[in-house]
Amino acid sequence: MTITDGATGVAKYINTMHALPWGLNVVGKIGVFHTFYKTNEKYHNVITERLGKIKDRFLHALKTEEPGKPALMQYLCFLYNRDETKLYREVLPGRYQFWENKGWMQSC
Repeated sequence: MTITDGATGVAKYINTMHALPWGLNVVGKIGVFHTFYKTNEKYHNVITERLGKIKDRFLHALKTEEPGKPALMQYLCFLYNRDETKLYREVLPGRYQFWENKGWMQSC
């Protein structure tokens, strides 16, 4: 079944533009065409099964103590944000202090 309402594209966009750059560990993404979810039993069951698998991966990730390695995009965003924090130290003193306290200003 192909759904062309943009739900899948939105999930991909959120992952690429917001989750990964901010260092979030994405365990799954799903776009749900809400009208089909409410009216089409087959689609509803497929989505519900996928959500269950994502939930299981999420719970497993919460129990994992070892953080995963950052993706290249995450690392590049970290470097950008670190340099921006240094550049605007006077404008964003709270942000600079937070990064300094974490030891991130001297990392890499």
